[in-house]
Amino acid sequence: NRDGNTQWEILNTVAYGESYFQNNTSGTTINTVNVWESGNYSFIEGDVLGFSGGTTTMTLLNGYDGDYEIIGDVTVEYVAGTNNYEVGLSINGNDPQAGTYQGCLVDATYTRQHIGFATIQTLSGGTTLSLDVRNITNNDNVILTHGHIFTRRLL
Repeated sequence: NRDGNTQWEILNTVAYGESYFQNNTSGTTINTVNVWESGNYSFIEGDVLGFSGGTTTMTLLNGYDGDYEIIGDVTVEYVAGTNNYEVGLSINGNDPQAGTYQGCLVDATYTRQHIGFATIQTLSGGTTLSLDVRNITNNDNVILTHGHIFTRRLL
């Protein structure tokens, strides 16, 4: 109770979520060099409390505002050329910001690579999380074959 009378606040101390996709064979079109593109990957909702998933985003439910550790991992697959790709966390459809993305080199020799990132962000109810990708070398497309986003509320 916040005022000793009528203002009650829910004590939601635990919240976490996991959404993932696997065995994706569809490429993401890279229209412009070094410009973030939305992956629009269809996530499968994993184990969640305080989140909803099962679409192209994870969404924090109302009443679970707070600071969250967010971890993302993807497998990048070779399409063409020698390219430096970056994958990152998109919050509410915005481009990933510094500290929320990582990159790797993919070519005909190293045809699959892992990209992982971890960040701490303050989230509020209705905030959406998704994955964006960009090619910083040229405009060759990319396939993210597997990916997941895992979040947990920090106390």
